[in-house]
Amino acid sequence: MKQGRPTKYKEEYDKLAFQMCKEFGSTNKKLGKVFQVDEKTINLWINEHENFCLSVKEGKRAFDTKGIEISLAKRAMGYDTTETTTYYDGDGVVVKKKVMDKEVPADIGSMKMWLSNRNCKEWQDKQNIDLGGDVNINVNTGIERE
Repeated sequence: MKQGRPTKYKEEYDKLAFQMCKEFGSTNKKLGKVFQVDEKTINLWINEHENFCLSVKEGKRAFDTKGIEISLAKRAMGYDTTETTTYYDGDGVVVKKKVMDKEVPADIGSMKMWLSNRNCKEWQDKQNIDLGGDVNINVNTGIERE
């Protein structure tokens, strides 16, 4: 027989957790705030409720692959955007709006990250160094005096 407080977990949290992780990249801590429980409770629910666990994992995976991956690829390639700047007078009235097309250049760091993760055999970011050979260690444990 289980003792302690009854759980605040509800099955409808599975779907909500999935949506929050997928759309906003929510962390377990953020999920806890929404469900009004501690992050430790979210971790407990993940361990105890298989559907909740799958919902959180799949939502986070969807956010990473769809949201972050697309943004990283876009940043690696560079893109065009429109920037709007609004100027106000002292009374808060719009005086002037400036709309400007802006080019965001390709980013070398994003390119490197993308390639090293997508084509790791050709773009791996590590070196293999062979440290083979003989090692001779001579340890003198005595103190010699003249």
